[in-house]
Amino acid sequence: SLCDLHWQTISLREQAQILRRAGAQMRQRNVELILFGGDLFEDARIFDRHGRAPPATMICAAQDVLAEIRKPVIAIPGNHDETTETERHALAPLASHPLVTVLDWDTAILPVQHGDVNVIGVPWPSPEDVAGRFSPAELRSLLAPGKLNVVLMHAEITGARLNRYKAIREGSTGAYRLEDLMDLGADL
Repeated sequence: SLCDLHWQTISLREQAQILRRAGAQMRQRNVELILFGGDLFEDARIFDRHGRAPPATMICAAQDVLAEIRKPVIAIPGNHDETTETERHALAPLASHPLVTVLDWDTAILPVQHGDVNVIGVPWPSPEDVAGRFSPAELRSLLAPGKLNVVLMHAEITGARLNRYKAIREGSTGAYRLEDLMDLGADL
């Protein structure tokens, strides 16, 4: 599982190399499935000179690395992957890769199965999605008996500490209660 890579154009070559090394280790260890928990980009709202977000060089670099890794990927967008009102998140172009499945708010309600693994994606909710986010009961209903059930989230957990001064408060955007998540019955 990977998350929060926060790619930036300024250090793209180095960041792509780190992901290549991680991919090589995954191949060595016979990893069958890669889960990506959001925030591939540092700021997907940074547009290139043609008005595309994120810059095409970042998308191309990500596609090149995925082609080299040659493993199936299930990904969800994070808060840093949001772009504009018309284009919900910057991971959408990666879904054209044959080994990549992107679970966003349009597809996340349908679990993705890969062999004996059942993945339920919960992307970062945009402000208009907060009211419609999954309840624990809805998540529980998506579990598959006899499979390894994984809930892949990019969310804040109420009570978790961001640092020694600040904790996530009840009612925060995208916040889930730890007690509710523990009671889901998912394996991971």
